[in-house]
Amino acid sequence: MSSGTKKMPLHIKIFLALFLGIVFGYILNFMGGVHQPVINSHILPFLQFMGDLFLKSIKMVVVPLVFFSIVDAALSLGDIRKLKSIGLKTVGFFLGSSAVAATIGLVYANLIQPGKGVHLSGQAAKVNVRELPGVYKTILDLIPDNPFQSLTNGDMMPVIVFALLMGFAIIKLGDKAKILSEVMHALSMVMFSIINIVIALIPYGVFGLMAVAMARYGTAIFGPVLKFILTDYLSQATMVVVVYSIFLTCIAKVSPLKFWEKSNPAVHHCLQHLYFFCSASGFHGRGSPQTGRTQ
Repeated sequence: MSSGTKKMPLHIKIFLALFLGIVFGYILNFMGGVHQPVINSHILPFLQFMGDLFLKSIKMVVVPLVFFSIVDAALSLGDIRKLKSIGLKTVGFFLGSSAVAATIGLVYANLIQPGKGVHLSGQAAKVNVRELPGVYKTILDLIPDNPFQSLTNGDMMPVIVFALLMGFAIIKLGDKAKILSEVMHALSMVMFSIINIVIALIPYGVFGLMAVAMARYGTAIFGPVLKFILTDYLSQATMVVVVYSIFLTCIAKVSPLKFWEKSNPAVHHCLQHLYFFCSASGFHGRGSPQTGRTQ
């Protein structure tokens, strides 16, 4: 192989793994799926292991990555006044954009009705509908009772708030915390390095998860599930193309076309991550292969 040979892009590997997972899973389903002892006892557990290995690896790094990168970003400002402004804008933008995204999702969900035709049988009785918290409760929930508990539980907003406060405190201490500032920057770089290693597992995780889903449920997943995928993609497209373009024009005073053109490599890289999270989350937590049933 010549040194000038280009490596296959990650997004191509992901789509190839998705396709191969569908084909392999369909073959397993055709051969008997979970009702075939060898497939159910040996092949499916290994495929599930491939998917779960990646999912646990991602969960391992997401929270520390967010924490250290936000602290490092706050420290890079070097000015408490800027940090206060950026911190308030970050929290405000997160809450505002989340509300808009939730509204868009609800609109499409009511129009397309992705759950129509899906029979949950006894599972529906297990769903507990919780009452939405008030404004004061929502604001209080941004402040962690225990930062370490929030880090452990993956409560992202309390983690973000605590990271911003830590950045504020380190800047305020100045030279006294210079070493700590350098440590935070180094840890941020370390987490990005780890995430790059974990990302290499995406194709294997997608292959395993897709193969297990196909082996369990067969082509039945391409019925109602397609409506869920359509609803999700339309919601995301509306948020990115319409809402973000409005934000760029009205708030950032930047041309959306120029922004998307300049940010294309970064967006492309992020979409590779997003694709995995969307696909993997749909097949995670469906139970062990031993308890699955072909529908």
